Parts: sequence; C-alpha cells; structure tokens
Amino acid sequence: MLSKPSPSISPAQIRAARGLVGWTQAELARRVGLRRLAIQRIELEITKPRAGTADRIRHAFAEAGVVFDRGGAVLGAMAPGDESR
Repeated sequence: MLSKPSPSISPAQIRAARGLVGWTQAELARRVGLRRLAIQRIELEITKPRAGTADRIRHAFAEAGVVFDRGGAVLGAMAPGDESR
C-alpha cells in the first residue's frame, strides 16, 4: 500500500508560520536539523526543499500548533487537541 504524499509547503507558508509562532530562521533550522542558510535559501526560493525536509518543517510547525488548510493557507496556532478548524 502506498502512503499518501504530504502536501508541499511554500516559502510564503514557511515565512507566515514562522511569524505566527515568533521563530527566527535560526530557530526553525534548529528544530528541523538544518542550517539557517538552508531555511533562508528555501524562503528566498533559491532552492526547493526535498520531500523529507518539507515534512520535517511541517511537523515542527504542527508541534507548535500551526494549522495549514487544504488550500495551503496558514490558519493559525491551535491549542493541542483543538480540531475545530
């Protein structure tokens, strides 16, 4: 059985989510195991994140309570267990 690929994350979503949780590029990089320069290059669209990197970025934001809707919008931070959106 094939696993469903996770949706990609855009540079704009990364910037918006970082702003929502108050993280610097360095903080996001630390949480996902990258260098700050790698996050900067992704946000500036110089490079595209590999699927695994995008998954780690999404996971870091999910742990912080950030929710992305199916259309890709950053909806906001939710309290753990709040599935009302």
